[in-house]
Amino acid sequence: MTVWDVRPVDKQDEKFLENRDLTAAACGEVGWHYRVYGGGSSVRRDNLRWLTAYRRQMPWYPNAKEELLGICREPRATVGAVLDADHGAGHLVSAMWHYAWTGAVVIDLNQPIDRSTPVRELQESL
Repeated sequence: MTVWDVRPVDKQDEKFLENRDLTAAACGEVGWHYRVYGGGSSVRRDNLRWLTAYRRQMPWYPNAKEELLGICREPRATVGAVLDADHGAGHLVSAMWHYAWTGAVVIDLNQPIDRSTPVRELQESL
């Protein structure tokens, strides 16, 4: 069991640090782990916020998934390759964002996403 405390680094004041130490000690007494998450970068936050719009399964996603994953299996596959294969229809692009949300497609969310951003299939999704 892990208890997470979420507080941006710039808001971790003295009171928070005192409570952190008490909570960590209490967790240790019962054999639990205690972690503090100070937040990610603004780029990661913005990318995750973008992906939340695609968290719900749409009816065309299962049909688009195999084509999308085929593109992602290509060496040096990129977001641009998915955009080009979509031909403006939107089914592959929205499926890419959805499967990035679910983790079936891997995109580095710590970097700004553009056409040159690599995409790959998560190997466990096979």
